[in-house]
Parts: sequence; structure tokens; C-alpha cells
Amino acid sequence: MRKIAIITLCVFSFYILEFIFFHVGGRWVKPDFLLLLVIFFNIYFGIRYSLYTALLAGMMKDAASTYIFGLHTVSLILCAYLTTVLNQYIYIRGSRSSRLFVVALLCLINVFLHYLLYLIFSSLAFTDMLYHVLLPEIITTLVVAIATFQFLRQCVSRLSV
Repeated sequence: MRKIAIITLCVFSFYILEFIFFHVGGRWVKPDFLLLLVIFFNIYFGIRYSLYTALLAGMMKDAASTYIFGLHTVSLILCAYLTTVLNQYIYIRGSRSSRLFVVALLCLINVFLHYLLYLIFSSLAFTDMLYHVLLPEIITTLVVAIATFQFLRQCVSRLSV
């Protein structure tokens, strides 16, 4: 029960942090903190807590979105499952470069999932998505990933003791 409370608090605070970054920096400074949170809880606590994190984070993003309800929830849940697969086959415990590779790959997959789901209901040019969404999100997410993982590791170790 304590982990659930910690996850809920982290999802809410990271949602607000992502909101602040987006409104201060615009679309060019938009790290996906909630995706980083899903990846972190999958690596450190397992798939069960990662799915709860993905569901809660996705529903919070969908509630504030004006587009298709469930888009963020579906993409974050799929990223949680893919994190489990990548954790088994690619991720090396304690390796920063391996962690960054997993983050970059999942960020890329997340953006392409959003793009494919957007294509079902509207048209969006691939080059526009690449230039305006994919590159800024991957670059800023990778820049903040290491500091975010260190911060989360410290917070969770202090709160769970």
C-alpha cells in the first residue's frame, strides 16, 4: 500500500513538472517525465507497479488532453510492457548507457504509437511529426533522464525504508 501511495504522489508531481516544462519552454522543451516514471518503476519494482503507473499517468494526461481519450493510456501501457521485454534482453543493470538506450528506444516507440493512432482519425505529415514532436521529445527526455533516475532512486529509497 505504501508503494501505491508513493507512485501516486510521484505521478501527480511529475505530471505537474511536465506541465510546467511545456508551458515554460514550449514544444521544444518537453521531456516526457511520465514515460521516465513508467520506465523507472518497471526497472526497480517490476511490471505490476509499472502498469499501475502507466494507467494512472495515462489517465491524467488523457483527462487534460483535447484529443482522443485513451491515447496516452494505451501508449504508456504498451511502453510498460515493452520496458519489461527490453529489461530482460537489452538492459544491463547499473549501466547508464544501457538505461539511456532503453529510454531513447521507448521514447521513439511512444511517439510513433501516438503518430499511428493520430493517423486513424486525422492526417499528420511525417516530416512535421519528426521535426516538431520526435526530435525535441527524445533530446529533452535524454537530457533529463539521468538526473531524474538518480532523484527517483534517492526518493524511493528514503520513502520505502
